[in-house]
Amino acid sequence: MLTKAIARPLCRSLFACLLTAPLTTFVLAADDPAPRKLDILLSNDDGVGAPNLLALADALRKSGHRVAVAAPCHDASGSGALVHLLRPVKAVSKDCRGGTVKVGAPGYGPVDAADPSVQYLDGSPLMAAIYGIQVLAEQQWQKAPDLVVSGPNEGNNTGLVLPSSGTLAIATHALQRRIPAIAISADRATRADPAAAAAVAAYAAGLIDKLVAGDGPLPDSVGLNINIPPAGAEAPAVAESRVGRGTKYLGVFAPNLSEDPLGKRFKLTTTDAGISVRPFRPDADDEEEAVVLSGRVAISYIQGGYDADADNRAGIEAWRKRVARLFP
Repeated sequence: MLTKAIARPLCRSLFACLLTAPLTTFVLAADDPAPRKLDILLSNDDGVGAPNLLALADALRKSGHRVAVAAPCHDASGSGALVHLLRPVKAVSKDCRGGTVKVGAPGYGPVDAADPSVQYLDGSPLMAAIYGIQVLAEQQWQKAPDLVVSGPNEGNNTGLVLPSSGTLAIATHALQRRIPAIAISADRATRADPAAAAAVAAYAAGLIDKLVAGDGPLPDSVGLNINIPPAGAEAPAVAESRVGRGTKYLGVFAPNLSEDPLGKRFKLTTTDAGISVRPFRPDADDEEEAVVLSGRVAISYIQGGYDADADNRAGIEAWRKRVARLFP
């Protein structure tokens, strides 16, 4: 397992490091492969108005990539691979996140008619991503995306939470279609901190540039799940990890949501039962949750389908060569 620290100046927190030198770690060195500009479809499960999403779109465009955004109207975290099969997509009944799209607008389409590259769909995250792959990418490039990037999510996606994560559902769906995919998740604090969102976006864009540089196709049967540690971590190392089981968000049944610890945090008053979450400790130090808890950036390899496919070893090795560029 590679755990060598990324070289960067010491600073008070991860986000402080990113804000002071957001791309210094991942600029291409003279001996790196040549930079490559891709057609990138960006999606998420936090909604089309999420600061992380919009900041990453800007950062990737500044790197020279051609970016299209297809995201759900509303925050739909925890939706997993939900699809409303054969249910009509109707006019927006509630303003999309951040007021980006108003009540009465069509159920899908551009957020701003002047910029057709950023579009929404009033449905689940996976529905929005399917629309992006099938419709928006064809509108923008007349072909499938070169890469699908899901995130950065507002909260880490590690271990047992992955099956219920809309962020991961988007990435794995792309892989099922044989489209290269990367899922990126950051600390939940980025939800309310535009500066932190911008810092994470700059960091992620530089990381993506480093990973996709050079000739040859990107692996399309194996993708990456990247988790950036929360604010407060010192200058982070990057480590290869495995998904494992550890997570901050293990689903649990709560008989009374008003008495549930998370329910109390959100000041719920209902006494009804529901689903809440609890932390679940990782079993081993190389699990992605353990890596994130140690203040390092975790990079795990994921696949699109449920087959135990030995052929995916080739995809893992192809990504591993690219991931190795992140280590000095």
